[in-house]
Amino acid sequence: MGIAVIGGGVAGITAALDLADSGYKVHLIEKNAELGGKMEELAECQMGLSPYIAKVENHPNINLMLSSELERLSGTAGDFKLSVSGNEVGVESVVLAPGYDIPEVAKSYGYGSPDVVVSLDFEGMLKAATVSETGELVRPSDGKRVKKLGFIKCVGSRCQENEICSTACCAYTAKEAWEVKERFPDIEIYIFYMDIRVFGKDEELVAELKDKYGVKYIRSRVPEVIPEEGALTVKFENLEKGTIEKLDLDMVVLAVGLLPSKTLSKLAEITGVKTDKYGYIETSLTSPLETSVPGILACGTATAPMKVRESVAQASGAALKAAGLSQRTEPIPGQEEHKYIEVGDELKTGVFICGCEGEIANSIDIPAVVERVSELKDVVYVNSETNTLQEAMDAIESGIVDQGLTRIVFAGQSPRECEDIVRDACAGAGLNPYLLEMVNLREQCAWVQGPKDATEAAVDMLKMAVERAKYLEEIPVERYPVIPKALVIGGGISGMNAALGIADAGYEVHLVDKGAELGGGLRESTELPGPGGEQAADVLKELVDKVTANERINVYTKVKEEKVVGRAGSFKAKIVAEGSAEDVEIEFGACVIATGARRDFVPEGYFGYGKEKNVTTVSEFVKMLAGKLDANTIALIQDVPGEGVTARYSSIEVVDSALKAKEKNPDANVFVLYQDIKTYGKWEVLYKDAREKGVIFLRYDKEKPPKYEDGIVSVYDVIFNDEIQIKPDLVVLSTPAMPAEANERLSEMFRIPLKNGFFMEKPERPKMVLTPVDTVNEGVFICGSAVYPAMIDECLAMSSAAASRACVLLAKDFLETPAMTSVVDEEICVGCGVCEAICPVEAIELTEEPVPVVTFGVTTVVGRTKKVAKVGDGCIGCGSCASYCPSSAMSLKYFRDKQVYAQLDYAV
Repeated sequence: MGIAVIGGGVAGITAALDLADSGYKVHLIEKNAELGGKMEELAECQMGLSPYIAKVENHPNINLMLSSELERLSGTAGDFKLSVSGNEVGVESVVLAPGYDIPEVAKSYGYGSPDVVVSLDFEGMLKAATVSETGELVRPSDGKRVKKLGFIKCVGSRCQENEICSTACCAYTAKEAWEVKERFPDIEIYIFYMDIRVFGKDEELVAELKDKYGVKYIRSRVPEVIPEEGALTVKFENLEKGTIEKLDLDMVVLAVGLLPSKTLSKLAEITGVKTDKYGYIETSLTSPLETSVPGILACGTATAPMKVRESVAQASGAALKAAGLSQRTEPIPGQEEHKYIEVGDELKTGVFICGCEGEIANSIDIPAVVERVSELKDVVYVNSETNTLQEAMDAIESGIVDQGLTRIVFAGQSPRECEDIVRDACAGAGLNPYLLEMVNLREQCAWVQGPKDATEAAVDMLKMAVERAKYLEEIPVERYPVIPKALVIGGGISGMNAALGIADAGYEVHLVDKGAELGGGLRESTELPGPGGEQAADVLKELVDKVTANERINVYTKVKEEKVVGRAGSFKAKIVAEGSAEDVEIEFGACVIATGARRDFVPEGYFGYGKEKNVTTVSEFVKMLAGKLDANTIALIQDVPGEGVTARYSSIEVVDSALKAKEKNPDANVFVLYQDIKTYGKWEVLYKDAREKGVIFLRYDKEKPPKYEDGIVSVYDVIFNDEIQIKPDLVVLSTPAMPAEANERLSEMFRIPLKNGFFMEKPERPKMVLTPVDTVNEGVFICGSAVYPAMIDECLAMSSAAASRACVLLAKDFLETPAMTSVVDEEICVGCGVCEAICPVEAIELTEEPVPVVTFGVTTVVGRTKKVAKVGDGCIGCGSCASYCPSSAMSLKYFRDKQVYAQLDYAV
């Protein structure tokens, strides 16, 4: 029957691909005529998303239903009946991913003036500036160059109409400001804000904008933008000075918030899922993906406003949950074993030009290109009759079979979008997939040049490609079996949830933890944040009981990992138990690292901590709240300096504790001293409730931190512009979160880089976050507070995502060895060790090899040896060794010197 995914934005695409790649039939339902959602409107994200869209459009396990809407739903989990634009579809589970919409902008912001734009439109302007004649950022009203640019945050968020925080605005504003300063450094930028709610890399970006680029952040509320002739006057309340000020700007960008999709209320009505008072699908802190209807999951901005990273993680997690309710019925792509034809030395090159639905033909004279390319030596076949990627693939397959082609040159869209698809077409027709050369006519010719220049450039690029194709070599593609088992490192809430997800999918799991019992940091918690009153002990017991009762999960406590070898699908680890002389060897195909974060930073000496009995930490204060609270005056202090990072939950934990203290003792004077309150998303309601119930918030500047002397807390409040003194009965310090001690060791073992002690996800280009739990080491995934200290719902969603990604790999019977890897010419290798030192994944080592001697055609081995570089299985094909090798002994398959030089020689 399959699984229905409703919504074709980034979350829906992610969920659909995880499921389809695991062998499930997916019905992807999108109301628009194209996939992509809001991300298609973003200048930087559009090109990064296109490979995923192409994969969806060509995936054999995905039934793509565009321009379609859900009309009715009946049945129960395992047997849903859907009516989709008149078509009946039966599925076992449903994933809701309808995305978001933006609010209407108040007239007071000057919206309607051509020089006042919302953030999504500004992304389009940045994209247009890339290809405009002047290359400058200009005002829409008169085409004049922008010299002074303003960003206004929280437009449509944290207001009467929408009281919650939209979570993403602070980060995307910083990203847009950074892009402007990188490309147009002379533009002055002013950012008007209430709080800066960013974490990790985004926090560093904001600091860079202030310190390196001179971007002026102004803490304020902007009541009005006044369009005037030739300028925009921004009227604002400077909160730090307590004054009403004006600033003339050339252009204003409104950082608009996120609202539930306009289709969400109708979807909720049809499916019967409950929504909250803000219009989002109702989920809970400990079940962030499950709706009120069994069998129906929700992800991304259907459940709350969030960034792309969180949306994608939730989508993968929802896919895992949906798969657990469904049957795998489809073959997994890429598992077919291909037999390739013997091409020999004969060169028969076929050139295939795809029109890309008019995007190429509108700028390039394709008949003229075909005429000139047909005259090239060794070109025996040219096809320019295809207009879509699928038509082009069919033509390539028939060309190989019918024409006996031994080299393929494909010209069309970016290889980022379709290279894997074209290679699969070659392989399916029996041609080694590395006898293919790609030409990007769309992005590199049609989109950036006029018709005449574009046509000439297209001819030149095709000539270079044909020349390079002559020297392409068959690269053997070897397969090896996948071990259908997983290793999960870390027995906290993330590790246990990931282990359960993988085990419930049918795979054996080895769950290892250094502690004497499972639970991790959750064992130190009492009542969870928020109004629900959930007890950490109850959540922990339920998880531990499920793990210990699951026959597929093997639990190892008081152990650590000593050694890991292997590659994706086939790893081997040595596990050493504390106090034991015996090692345990574990084989597994995928690994999830869920080491969590530490709360054991001791602010020794700060505010007299360790000496003053009335000075404690937030984590200690949370436990105190479970009993009797005697203090009448309490001061909670955020952002205590020290090693570590500010956790995502830091402000939430402080505000929640202040609110609970006030509820426990309504007459108590409770103060929160802070730099920024980061109660993102729906947690903004906690902040609002705390203020309404009398918690007093005092904002201080980083350069003037609070002081504690003789039992008195002194703080210079930037709102009142005055020093305020408090004599508290209790001082509560919010301390940084620390990375797990094992992270450094695991980083070296698995060759995964760290940032501030936490694991980094796999980088992508363009800058996107569509793989938030994947790492540079294929087959190894990260989640929860091992990535960055996160809330419990985020840890659960991320660990489900990591489990989903692991299951995508474990579902395969075989994996292929990487084709484009480095090779060594041992005869000219001098054993200098440069390649070994430069390799980022330590896949090269120097070995002693005997030196052969050839005498009258007879090879003998003498006693002398020499050092020679050897490339191991871990090579990722980055080419660093080939670039640095001083003797040219190292080369990269598919990018051999003769192949590259042939192309360059033809170009010059």
